[in-house]
Amino acid sequence: MKVPLHRIVFYTADLKQITGKSDRTCQRTMTLMRDFFALSKFQQVTVHHACEFLGLTLDEIMPFIKML
Repeated sequence: MKVPLHRIVFYTADLKQITGKSDRTCQRTMTLMRDFFALSKFQQVTVHHACEFLGLTLDEIMPFIKML
């Protein structure tokens, strides 16, 4: 099933919602994602980066992404 992508940037709050872990643990995981994909400190992690890093599909992640 194709899920419409309303937002492409992935935030720590999204990771917290998906994993149920603490803020600090999710911040560390986001840092690991940036290192894994060789992103600089100011580059954003995308939903596609998160899917690849976490081993989840876009369909599994989209229900947890908060819409603005």
